[in-house]
Amino acid sequence: MPEIARNSAEKFDANIGKVAFRLELVTDNNGRESIRWHGIQNGQQVVLDSEPYVGFWTKASVEILKLLPIDSYL
Repeated sequence: MPEIARNSAEKFDANIGKVAFRLELVTDNNGRESIRWHGIQNGQQVVLDSEPYVGFWTKASVEILKLLPIDSYL
């Protein structure tokens, strides 16, 4: 069993960069923080300033939900 777990972990570590984005928190000159997504798309290294694979309506819904006073429920 430990050998299976070790092999699985090694394969995960070797391939995660090919299928997942690495996030970076950046701060601009005005002190405003934002996230950058680093990953691979179509075999090319990319750096994105907005969340990949998320459509307009999902982004709009998130912005609306941010306005609701729901912090106490999280």
